[in-house]
Amino acid sequence: MKYKVDYKKPKKKGYSNQSVIFFNIEDAIRWENHVKENCCINVEVIPILYDVIVTGKQIGRAHV
Repeated sequence: MKYKVDYKKPKKKGYSNQSVIFFNIEDAIRWENHVKENCCINVEVIPILYDVIVTGKQIGRAHV
């Protein structure tokens, strides 16, 4: 399972949407704490069950 961390990073005028994907929960939580300490907002960890959710593409099959 993969874990996606979504957050908004401050810029000069507003915020930018950022996301990072991790392969284990410990790294995702460590990154979540890091971005919270650096004034980022709307931080959330989202479990990803399949790659289809992220990319919208089928994985593991050849397209004919």
